[in-house]
Amino acid sequence: MSRFYQQYVDPEIKGQGPFDPVTKAYAHALARIHYMNLGQHPEWLRSATENFEDSLWLRAWRKEWHQNLTIPKFAHEYGCYTDRLDELLSRLIAFLRERTIEDTSLTLIHTDLNPDRIRSIDGCPIFIHWEQAAYGCFYLDLPNYFSVETALCYRDALAELGLNIPPALFMERFREVSRYMGL
Repeated sequence: MSRFYQQYVDPEIKGQGPFDPVTKAYAHALARIHYMNLGQHPEWLRSATENFEDSLWLRAWRKEWHQNLTIPKFAHEYGCYTDRLDELLSRLIAFLRERTIEDTSLTLIHTDLNPDRIRSIDGCPIFIHWEQAAYGCFYLDLPNYFSVETALCYRDALAELGLNIPPALFMERFREVSRYMGL
């Protein structure tokens, strides 16, 4: 009988702001993963650079939404948002197409990164649950962990590694993708 052991991983610890060492450590760890894999698309890694709606499960909400629209009270209260949701989805897809054509942010991405997926071993960040990993735009990995106040920690970590995105451009793109995380 074979035995397998997993090293103890500390429970999730979330940074408390842009100057918090935990926030900076997570930003540096994620930036390193993204930077080391920039422009490298292994054959075995699924792509999130085409057919965005399917590869990133962006249609997953639609079936449930339209089913709920058959409930009169839901339809009356929320039906007016359907066109806006479709418009926002189209805007996200346009953003992702632009990033794909530009080809400066394409890398290994987690696609489901949130505080529950980050742990620590001896103070070093560990990202877990990579089953939805893909090759795509690194901005997609940022909004579920980083806030407007902490996003520049990630940008600064990328700059230290050699990818210096002007802060205003980085924040514009961060804000753009952040608005869609509910889809």
